[in-house]
Amino acid sequence: MAYRTTPTLGPDVDQSSTQFYWDMISTSAAPSYALGTRVTGSDGYEYVYVKAGSSDINATTQVQIDAGTLVATAGSGGFYTVAAVPANAYFHARKGNAL
Repeated sequence: MAYRTTPTLGPDVDQSSTQFYWDMISTSAAPSYALGTRVTGSDGYEYVYVKAGSSDINATTQVQIDAGTLVATAGSGGFYTVAAVPANAYFHARKGNAL
């Protein structure tokens, strides 16, 4: 499994959650790890932090990302899920070839 090599705090590239622990203790309204954050994985691929739409997404599914809202849904957008993602969860989508 790939891991994040970009030196930033945040979830691993294979994690998904509706709220991460640092957001639960934050006193600000803005999340500490923002949607649209791009990181590089140890596998050389670029990952972008997005939110799943209202449906669950299976592992290794190609997704399309809405450029305005950064919501990902199943479709032909050139990004892929690393692991299964529950509806409305935040996750990293991998840019590039199928897994």
